[in-house]
Amino acid sequence: MKQRIGATSRIHGHDVHVRFTDRTFAALQAFASESGLALNGCIRLLVERALAIEAGGPPGDIGPELLAQLKALNQGVLSGLIATEQSQRLLVRIVPGGAQLCEELFEESAAGARRRLFRLEEAIDEEVG
Repeated sequence: MKQRIGATSRIHGHDVHVRFTDRTFAALQAFASESGLALNGCIRLLVERALAIEAGGPPGDIGPELLAQLKALNQGVLSGLIATEQSQRLLVRIVPGGAQLCEELFEESAAGARRRLFRLEEAIDEEVG
């Protein structure tokens, strides 16, 4: 019988609350930062890889369900960009000097967004092949 590692405290439908050691959580945060993906997305990705290895499949082999999740991620990115644009338009109209503030921060924001999207594209390319 295999030894249990870690503890699961709550399960709600497909949502699971898991406690990690400080070392494991730090490694997860580092992986998320390096990949540019959200922490939850990284955890799902790593669990999928581990399950594929445990089942005897290659770690890079993804099924149609994970591929659909990655496509949905692209739709999520578009939704985020729309929300950002709406927020910026509100800022410009509400905050005194909002237009100037947005203009001053644009280059820095654009560079950060490009880096994040590039990292996201690399992660998706690695998973899709």
